[in-house]
Amino acid sequence: MVAGSLVDRLVDSGQSFIKFLDEAGVHPRSALWRRRPDSEDWELVLATATAGANGPRAAYEEVLTVYRQHEAELEPLRADDLVVVELDHPLIRLHLVLFKTGPGISRIESRGNAV
Repeated sequence: MVAGSLVDRLVDSGQSFIKFLDEAGVHPRSALWRRRPDSEDWELVLATATAGANGPRAAYEEVLTVYRQHEAELEPLRADDLVVVELDHPLIRLHLVLFKTGPGISRIESRGNAV
């Protein structure tokens, strides 16, 4: 992953990945980039219904299947940059309260906030 600031190319890769997930029938309810707590790297957090209904393993399998099909196109996004959580994860609940975006992909930048 890219250390330091989140570069446009990585954001673009994440957006493309979300579109690939939608096309494959995996519809993330929410997706956001966050800085890893233990480093300067970033991770793409995806909230899916599968994570809550069938558990994290099934959710990761679903997401990684799509990732592997498009891995070359998604550079610099890596599989270990992906985090899959349940829809009721506290970070996702907070995200949905703070940012009302509606359907589709929105690019909202939030800097200097600690959660």
